[in-house]
Amino acid sequence: MHRWEKFIDYAKEQGSKMAFGSMEMGIITAGRKDMQNGLAEILNAIDLGKPCCPECGEGMANRGRSKKKL
Repeated sequence: MHRWEKFIDYAKEQGSKMAFGSMEMGIITAGRKDMQNGLAEILNAIDLGKPCCPECGEGMANRGRSKKKL
């Protein structure tokens, strides 16, 4: 069960005792946590490997940090 589903069950139990603003923030927070978990799962499943050039497809090399003037 997702966090937002658990929160919905909790909010239904609370009924009119819970302010609308609290319901809104609760569902947003629970949804955000589920989203973070989902994105982490996707990123952990992807082999990022070495970045490739979008034009030629060859592997790109890291040249380290460089200073920039503003």
